[in-house]
Amino acid sequence: MKTFASVVFLVIWILLAAEVKAENWVSVLAEPPTYVDTDSILRNGDLATIVVKHISSGDKTESWTFICIRRKSIGVGPAGIIEVMDLRDEHEKVIFEKACKRPWEIWK
Repeated sequence: MKTFASVVFLVIWILLAAEVKAENWVSVLAEPPTYVDTDSILRNGDLATIVVKHISSGDKTESWTFICIRRKSIGVGPAGIIEVMDLRDEHEKVIFEKACKRPWEIWK
């Protein structure tokens, strides 16, 4: 019985240790200082989501979602309505490229 309890304790300890989240922050813009977590990129069909960190706003992180084939971003407007918007500036375009580019698409 003592061995069973030791095995259960060991399994629980390993599972708790596995909860650590790996992050791989890559600088994409110098001004304003902006980083993306390349390990956070999720793709579902033509949608891509990436976590972005803005250093100038107190290390605030947020998720950005893009429709890759249409080159559009998805955001929540002032009234809480989901909006599909064109990429507004170079800042968004750089983050879009990180989120939507797949490793085997070297021609993009």
